Amino acid sequence: MALTKKQRAELRMKFGGRCAYCGCELGDKWHADHVEAVRRNISNGYAMDRPENDTVSNMVPAC
Repeated sequence: MALTKKQRAELRMKFGGRCAYCGCELGDKWHADHVEAVRRNISNGYAMDRPENDTVSNMVPAC
């Protein structure tokens, strides 16, 4: 799931601008991790096994 700028800003502030894992302040280059796996399957063209987990509410910011 590609996040919009607004979604990235909301996700960043979900943890006060800090990495959900180590607590370090997020820089300009950070990514979003799924809490519950989406499981992309490359053998069937990258289809998701659990697309319901591909939501912003199921993501955390990570450095």
